[in-house]
Amino acid sequence: MILSTQVRSRLLTGLVTVSCVVVAAIGIKASEPADFQVLTGTLGQPVTVRAGEVTVDDVRFGTSLLRNGDVSSRTSGLFVALRVTAAASGHTSVTVNRAQLTSGDRVYLPYSSLSGATADPGFQSQVDVIFEVDANRIDDLGIELWSGEIVAGYYQRIRVRLGVRAGNAAEARASGQAPIVDPDIYSSSRAIR
Repeated sequence: MILSTQVRSRLLTGLVTVSCVVVAAIGIKASEPADFQVLTGTLGQPVTVRAGEVTVDDVRFGTSLLRNGDVSSRTSGLFVALRVTAAASGHTSVTVNRAQLTSGDRVYLPYSSLSGATADPGFQSQVDVIFEVDANRIDDLGIELWSGEIVAGYYQRIRVRLGVRAGNAAEARASGQAPIVDPDIYSSSRAIR
């Protein structure tokens, strides 16, 4: 059977397209680091990263989020909001645009879209990251932060425990009855002092 030029051209185009998709998928998978350096931090204290520092503080619990005095969201669980500050004291930017909250084997992804905190050299950037969690599964609550780069030659992940243990989890749940007022989910930037 002899294929027409038009059929051969379509087959060749389809084969090239599939090949490009496969090569791109392999490249993206290969660029995802299987291993990373863990930087363990303390709540309220800066963690030194390659080009500066990242600080996690201002942890708040609530069952609702208020925006301009109005309830914007409610949960039957618990919202956890915390402030992330990236400061670029070196000659390159510091970016934190991926986060997850952990409690034992449970992983919570951000409730709000994490636009991230990106600080240009000489500046610091702050953003509130909000998670919706199961109020009964908050023992040993911690956050992991990292930069989700397409190609990363050196990969660091920051881990900070939020101080919620079995002994004080009930206290955190009780403090969550108040709303979280006007979380700043948009990154703000200012010069480092």
